[in-house]
Formats: sequence, C-alpha cells, structure tokens
Amino acid sequence: MRFRVLLRGAVGKKVLTPLLTGLIGLYLSCAYYNTLFNAKKNFNQGIEVLRENPDARVLPNKARQYFDKTIEKCWKLIEIYSEKSKYADDALLYIIKSEYYLNHLAQAQIHADQFLKKYPESELVPEVLLWYGKIFLKRNRFEEARDRFIQAINATRSAAIRAEANFALGQFSFDSGDYQTAIDYFKKAMEEGPDKEYRARLEFMLGESYFQQKNYREAIKHYQRVKKFEPTVDIEYQSLLHLAQSYVRVGKSDQGIGILKKMLTAPRFEPYLSVLKTELGRIYEAKKDYLSAKQLYREALQTKRRGRVPGTADAAFRLAHLFEHVYHNLDSAVTYYARVKGLDPQFDSLKIAESKRLYLKELKDLQHAIQRDARLVYRLQNDRYFRDSLYKAQREDSLLAALGYTTTDSVDQRTIDFMRQWIPEDSLKKMQQDSLLKAKLDSIEQARRDSLARLDEFADLRNRHTSPSRDKPDPNRANRSRRGHQAPGPKNKPYKEKRKLAQIQRDLMENRFHLAEFYLLKDQNFDSAAYHYRKFIQTYQDSVLTPKALYSLLYIYRLPEYQDSSLADSLEQLILQRYPTSVFAREILRRKHGKGEQKVHDWLEERAHALFLKAESLYFAHQVDSALVLYRQVADLDTALEWSAKAMFALAWIYEKDLNQPQKALEAYKTLLQHYAVEGPYKEIARRKTTPVTLAEASGTGLEASSDLSPKAEEKPPEESEVKEGHSSAIPLSKIRWRRRRMLQHRGTTNFNDIPSGRP
Repeated sequence: MRFRVLLRGAVGKKVLTPLLTGLIGLYLSCAYYNTLFNAKKNFNQGIEVLRENPDARVLPNKARQYFDKTIEKCWKLIEIYSEKSKYADDALLYIIKSEYYLNHLAQAQIHADQFLKKYPESELVPEVLLWYGKIFLKRNRFEEARDRFIQAINATRSAAIRAEANFALGQFSFDSGDYQTAIDYFKKAMEEGPDKEYRARLEFMLGESYFQQKNYREAIKHYQRVKKFEPTVDIEYQSLLHLAQSYVRVGKSDQGIGILKKMLTAPRFEPYLSVLKTELGRIYEAKKDYLSAKQLYREALQTKRRGRVPGTADAAFRLAHLFEHVYHNLDSAVTYYARVKGLDPQFDSLKIAESKRLYLKELKDLQHAIQRDARLVYRLQNDRYFRDSLYKAQREDSLLAALGYTTTDSVDQRTIDFMRQWIPEDSLKKMQQDSLLKAKLDSIEQARRDSLARLDEFADLRNRHTSPSRDKPDPNRANRSRRGHQAPGPKNKPYKEKRKLAQIQRDLMENRFHLAEFYLLKDQNFDSAAYHYRKFIQTYQDSVLTPKALYSLLYIYRLPEYQDSSLADSLEQLILQRYPTSVFAREILRRKHGKGEQKVHDWLEERAHALFLKAESLYFAHQVDSALVLYRQVADLDTALEWSAKAMFALAWIYEKDLNQPQKALEAYKTLLQHYAVEGPYKEIARRKTTPVTLAEASGTGLEASSDLSPKAEEKPPEESEVKEGHSSAIPLSKIRWRRRRMLQHRGTTNFNDIPSGRP
C-alpha cells in the first residue's frame, strides 16, 4: 500500500513539473509579447497625434509623451529578455523610429548601426535601411540618404518598403525644389501597388508637385483622386483645401468657395475651422468683397482652443492688412499686427508683422500729433474763448507750482478758488519776487486747510452720532482701512496742454517735415514724400528745415522713375541763391561743377562780396530795411569769410547809429567777436564797444572838452571823384565821409574817436 502511494507521488511529480514549466513559459511569453504590444500601441498613438496636427511646426507634447513611452517599454523588453530574444530586433526598430520623431537623430543613427551589426540576418533590415535613409535626410546628408534608400529597395521583396523608399526619395526631391524628379519617384511608388491609405498620400503629393509647378489643372486631377481611396483626416483636409486653392488659381472661385463651405459643416474638420475661414476670407478679399472677408477673419480669431490655434495668426495678419490698405484705419491695423505674435510666435510672416506694427505706429503717432497741433494752432488763433481758457488753465498751473504743489499733488476746487481770490491773474511774477507775500499766502493757505479739516471732522462726528445705522459695522469701510484702499479716481486723466503757441507751431512744423522724411526714408513712397515736401515748402518758405526739404525734393526728381531735369535745375538754383552756405549748396557745387573745398570757398567769397556791395548801395540810398536783409544774408554765408564779418559789423553799426537799438547792436558786436575768425579794424572797434567802462576811466577821457562837439560850418557834398577801394564806383569815398559826418552832427554824437574813416 505504501509502495503504491510513493509510486503515485513519483508519477505525479513527473507530470506536474512539465506542466508548471509550460505554464510559467506561457506566462512569460505573454508578458513579453504584451510589453511589445503596448510599445507598438504607444508608437501608433504618437503617429495619430501627428496626423491630427499636420500644421504643427514642433512636435506636440502629447506625441512626445507617446514616443518616450515607446522607447521606455522597448528598452525594458530588451533588458529583461536580453538582446537575443525573439522580439529584440522589433523593439530596437521601434526605438529607432521613436528617436527619429523625437529628433534625437544622433542616437537614432547609433542604434541603426547597432541593429545592422547585431541582426544582419533579420527580415527587418530593409526597413532599418529605410529609416536610416530618413535619418540622413533629416541631417542634410543627402547623398548618404539616397544610398540607403536605394539599398532598401534592392534588399527587399516587400512592395510596401519599396513604395515607401521611393516616396522618401520623392519627398527629398520635392523639398529640394526638383518637382519633376519628385513626380517620377511618386509614380514609381504608385506602381508598387500600395494600400489605399498610402495611395491616397501618393496622389496628394503628386497634386502638390503639380501645384508647385503652377500646373493647377493637373493638380486638380490628383487632388480629386485622393477621396477615391481611404485618406487619413489630415490628408483629406489638405487635399480639399489645396483643391479649393487650385480652383481659385484657374479662375473658378465659386467652386473653391463651395468646397470650403462644405468643409466648414463637416465635424471631422472642426480642428481646422480657423484655417478654413481664413482661406475663405482670402478668396472674398481677392474678389474685393471686403466686408465678408473681414467678417470671416474675425470669426477665425474667435475660435477658442487651448494652445496655438492654426490659422488665427494668419487671420490677424490679413485683417491688419485690410485695415491698413483698404480702410486706412491705422489704429486697428497696429492692434491686429500686434496680436500676431501672441497668437503664433512661430508664424511665417511674424517679422513682417512686427516691422509693420512699428512702422504704422510711428506713422500713426506722427499723423495724430500733426492733427492735434494743427487743431490747437487754429483754435488758439481763431477761437478767443478757447485761447483765454487755455492760458487761464496754464496760469493756474503756474500759480500752483509757485505755491509749492507738485504735478502729483491733488488739489481740490476750494483750494483753487481760494487761490484765485488772493492771487490776481497778473501777479505771478510779482509773487515769485516777493518772498513776504509768498510766506503770507502759505500761512493763509495752511490756516484755511486746518479750518476745513476741523469742519470735516465735526461733520463726520455728527453723522456718526445721528445716523440710524451707526451701530452696524461697515465691512467695506474696515477692509478699506486695513488695505489702505482709496476711492478710485478717473482712469484716464484729461490731457493738459502746457505748451505755448510758439512751441506748438514749432512742433507742428517739425512733425510735418518728419512725415515727409518718413515717406521718403522708411516707406520709400516717393509720391507721398514729394507731396508732403512741397506742402511743407509752401507753408514754411523760410524755416531752418526748408533747405533740407528743397534738397530732398531735388533728390526725388533726380531718380530715374521721377526724373524732371527742368524742375531739378530750378531747385538747384533756388538752393544756391537762398541758402548758399548750407551743406546742400556745397554738395550741389561739388556734384555739378566738380568744385573742391577751396573752389567752394572762393565761390562763396565772390558771392559775399557782390551781396555786400549791393547792401552798401541800398544803405547809402537810405533803404536801410532792404540793406539789413542783404547784410544778414552776407553775415550768414560763412563765418570764415571776411565779407561776412564786415556785414556783421555793418549790422551792429546800423543798429547803434541809425536805428538807435543799443541792445541789438551789443548782441551783434558780441556775435562778431565770438563767431567770426577774420581779424580786422572792425573787430577792435567791436571790442571797445563791448568792454565795460569804469567811472575813473570815463572821468579821465576829457569827453566834455571834446572839440568835436562844437558846431561846424555848413559843408557841401564833395565831388564824386575819389572812389574807395572795395566799394562800387557809384559810391565815392568823399561822399560817404560827408554823409556820415552830417548824420553824426545831426544826432549829437560825442565820441568821434570811435568813428573810422570808412566802415570796413
């Protein structure tokens, strides 16, 4: 009996051990395959994410996570079950593919080399060669990529791999711009008889190649064939979108519009609504239906999705373009150009949008400043009530500043009324000079503030004791006291104009000139620039910026497309006559006559001499005002010229002797000494005129006993025989001396020692 039990136990162990071993092996095999299955699943999920985001410029985070999981599971499989396991080569291939999509190209290349060395007999070698070629292609190693693709084609019997290798070669040619070669490779791939999904992709790429060649009719044929197979959503979307664009290119806009409108109603295209609406808006814009285009662009911008929404940046860009060129609304154009960067930092035309935004903002600010200042100048010159109100407000600001208020202090109306009672409108200057009055006003103001504070405290105390809700705490009041909260003031403070009329006019002139320069230099819109330069010259005929405006017009009329020789010549003559000392006149002389610095100086010397003689003739003909104008022109020619220095001395002399304006004469004498380098007798006279005389020096001069004060006999004008060197023959020296002596005797001049024999 015992023997039977032992025999039965032995037999049971022999049966049970193999059974347990088989079960354990089956379990391990299932776990092994399950790990690989999950890795494949994660990889396919990553590919699906890529298909859902065909316009993505960077790898979506969700796809990145799937590919990372694929790599993790595949390495786990290799580590646990060793490199020689059944599915190790499959796992390593999925690692290579995932690293390719993650853009880890160096690691992918290393692992591809390892695969070819460790598994040379694997049936997956052609597929590895295919992905090896893709890696080289992505690293811009084109010849090596081509070699790997050809090796893959020759090493496999699989039509699918040959089709994909030809497709990759075609994609490489397409990206390189060799569209005809790409078409040949795509057709070779088509001959391999791929499945319907892959055939749809090939038809789409054939359509793309013909589209790039601008063979839109042939492209339409291939785009239409895509829907006959089983395209993925991204391929179907792109083929229909480009089909609509092709119809527009061949003049069949209505068919393109119909395709896009039908796509808008399809639920599967919901992620692409903003792109479709933007493209539809483009078509309407091309048809000059700007209202519909604007509406569609705005609808595209209203698409709510997390993260970057394809098409919204393009919609903002197109909308800004509409406002800039069609509606001429610079404010809206600047706003939408600014939105482009926030919607898509990787947008293709982002740099254009940014440059447009800055350009239009500067133009808008210039135009607004010109409009504001022009309106202010008109109202200040024509609206007495406005002028008085503005000056009154500016005077009040000055009074507040004199009382010690800063621009950030808040001043109530009672303070202003009180200040007006004590300070007359014309007393600001006197108040600033009289410190006692200021101290008195400060003390009165402080007393008034103390009184008002006491009144406010009394009123607050009375309200707290008489209010029916005094026992109820006010939580809002407590919160405000804890946080230091103050009642919100007005969001936008009213603009206070602090400039005077002269400053506003000067700013207006400069902004008008800057607007013309803006069109010339930044926009290179020569028609607009010429218009604004002409308008500036007509408005400001003799300003400091007028010569530059004339020269800018001259530059425009020398351009080949705007060449006008007669107008350019007249502008040159005008600059040389009216602004001979300017850098623009010098440049004209150098360019036109080939004159160097010395020749330009000689030309200026001759011109100054001629103008000086003309001014002298006018002066001695008693045309003092006209002579002053010419003297001023000569003095402004060049401070290094002797005739310019003489002209400045003549100006000072006339202000002192003829016009009896000692202040202007003193300024002219000082200008002669400080800015004119040429020495001469007139400079010595100018030094004596500008040197202060002490009382002791004056008492020792003996001016009282000057014999020049005694009356002289009536003199007759001398004969016009003697001519002074340097003067016109029409003005004899003796006549000049006689006229000066008669003038000085008539005006009672006492210091004849300062009178030269003839004005230099």
